[in-house]
Amino acid sequence: MALFDSILVPIDYSLGARHALAVAAGLRKRAGARITCLHAFEPVDALPFAPIINIDYTHGAWRDEGKKRLTEFVREALPSIGEFDVSVERGRPGDVIRAEADRLEADLVVMGTHGRTGLRRVLLGSVAEEVLRRAACPVLTVGEDDDGAKTDEPRETIRSILVPIDFSDHSSAGVHLAAAVAATFDAEVHILHVIDLRAREAHEPLIEDTQSSMDEIYAAAMKDARDAILRERASLEKVGPGPAIQDHVILGNPNEEIPRQAQQLKVDLIVIGSQGRTSLGDRLLGSTAERVVRLAECPVLTLRTSAPD
Repeated sequence: MALFDSILVPIDYSLGARHALAVAAGLRKRAGARITCLHAFEPVDALPFAPIINIDYTHGAWRDEGKKRLTEFVREALPSIGEFDVSVERGRPGDVIRAEADRLEADLVVMGTHGRTGLRRVLLGSVAEEVLRRAACPVLTVGEDDDGAKTDEPRETIRSILVPIDFSDHSSAGVHLAAAVAATFDAEVHILHVIDLRAREAHEPLIEDTQSSMDEIYAAAMKDARDAILRERASLEKVGPGPAIQDHVILGNPNEEIPRQAQQLKVDLIVIGSQGRTSLGDRLLGSTAERVVRLAECPVLTLRTSAPD
């Protein structure tokens, strides 16, 4: 069974969309998936895209014109993309993307995080944020400033993957997805756990012992983390031969350390399970996952394991 069978790529004609298209094409070449490029637009009176992309959405031929313009954009952006499908729909982009993903039974959405509706590193972007929070399938986000990567050829190379874990079921699912991606690309996996001693709930039994020194608390937390990583490794081995794995346990703030470790390790992809112990509930993606998507300099594959809104 292929890693991904159907990939949906929302296109808003931004540089971020070009980056996303290159990543999706690389995945397609490795995984054999079908790519559908989607342009979603709101009515002209609500969000006037027509003057921007030179399409008159007020007459009956808007879908045919939109598909022609979208096909031209994709071919120009990525001449070697091969076969792909196109779709143009009216409505709120977030709603349209989710509906199209459901209709296609897409198992991955690949999208840029800096289109016309968002500010990189300040705001994730209302459309990307909504899709991340509510999509039923994994979402791979690609930044507009994605480490200077080329946009005019498929990005087929993933050599190294970072997967942060907090030992919840959500992060465990992320480990298994990272291993599957690594197997497809013959990549190595870095499993990272950041011990945040300020998170009282994570180390409650230790903190209650007021006689314990911080060194003792840290040592115990480190041992617990190593033991939990060994259990994750054992779980992967039950599935079959897996990728090369390195594990890292450090002390710090997960929001800051995950992007920093990704940069230091020079990984090509971060895979993160959302709605783990650091999540903020239904209204937000989760503080750690959301910050990683905003701050990472490489693509981030986010896997939701809870029911979408």
